[in-house]
Amino acid sequence: MKTKISNLRAQLKYEYSPFIFTDSSLVTILKDNRNRITSRGGEMIRSRELSNTEFVDEYVQHICKWISLINPAKKMLTYILTIMQERNEQVIIDIDRALAFTGYSSDVSIYDGLNDLVNHQIIARSMTPFMFYVNTRYIIPDNMVQFSERIIRNKQAISEKEKMQDINGNDKISSGDMPGPDNKKEQKEDLYQMLLQKEKK
Repeated sequence: MKTKISNLRAQLKYEYSPFIFTDSSLVTILKDNRNRITSRGGEMIRSRELSNTEFVDEYVQHICKWISLINPAKKMLTYILTIMQERNEQVIIDIDRALAFTGYSSDVSIYDGLNDLVNHQIIARSMTPFMFYVNTRYIIPDNMVQFSERIIRNKQAISEKEKMQDINGNDKISSGDMPGPDNKKEQKEDLYQMLLQKEKK
């Protein structure tokens, strides 16, 4: 414990906050060989260098967080991202290679996956057989992509957990307080006694 306190005492002290930036300032918070975290006025960005396989896997995972795709569609999206040429907005699907890549034994799964991608407007059919146009809003034909998710704090909103707690953080209704058959009977008897007392008055 003393070592930790001495380590803290060795830290620099500031007369003014060192964390004053303008909204346009891009500040690097963390940086190592493959990661970099930057911050700019309410926005934090984590940049990572990935291998081609890692890049494609992460890409598909992010897309599937926002769009519910069937498994054949996920595999076909992975295949499309793997074979796509940089800065090309078209892709030609080779069924035999797609089967080998996805591990499916029937081309029915390939067509099911392509159909699901079309339904979600990730790709579109062209007039040329097995050639598809890619929606660059989902599939960005580049070596770098940024996925952003904005979370907004609503101070007026009360969570379901908070609704079930009193001011001290205790549960308002515990399992033992739940109105079971015996509790309901007791409540009726109490109410009956209260009414009798009122009539006597």
